[in-house]
Amino acid sequence: MKLIYVITSFALVNFCVAELDNLTKEAIITNLHMDLTKAQLPEVMRNVSLKNIPLTILSLMCSTPENSIKSLVGSLASSSTGHNLMAIIQYDMQKAIKEVTNIDPPKIENEAAYKNVTLDKLGEDRRTLTLVVVKNLINSTLDGKNPDFNESYRGFGNYCRLLGLFKMIENPRSYVYSAEVEDIRNQNTRLVEKRQCVT
Repeated sequence: MKLIYVITSFALVNFCVAELDNLTKEAIITNLHMDLTKAQLPEVMRNVSLKNIPLTILSLMCSTPENSIKSLVGSLASSSTGHNLMAIIQYDMQKAIKEVTNIDPPKIENEAAYKNVTLDKLGEDRRTLTLVVVKNLINSTLDGKNPDFNESYRGFGNYCRLLGLFKMIENPRSYVYSAEVEDIRNQNTRLVEKRQCVT
């Protein structure tokens, strides 16, 4: 009888290990969704960068699912509530992708195939996808013809957010908390000579 308890214990441990936690599962689905919609990812990233989403949350959505949100929610980040909040952020990215592409997030058919996947690896893979997309998006806006990223105050503010997102993708261990426009004025005329991003 004791042998059955031992075998049952090992079986339960193996079963529990094969189960993915909710955050990892949502991060995997988001990465698969991004890969599935790769051709439309520039429009997804453009759309998401124009939303009124704090840059730290935008980073968790677009590049760093492995980073803690401790700085955003204090001790809540290590709790199950904080863990669920991180999973919701991943789900929000899936909704943003579907909003642009009209493609549903894929389902994970075999969770056991992902049992050794870490959030660090998922973040690395995501940054590989998004870094090139955001860099190309920045380059495509430099001509100033795109009204969402032109030299108007609002357009330049959006451009600054895009640069902030790029910095966070390029350096995943840092956060850009804000990206604002600073007007450089002529000291004599007080007219705006140029604008710069302050992150």
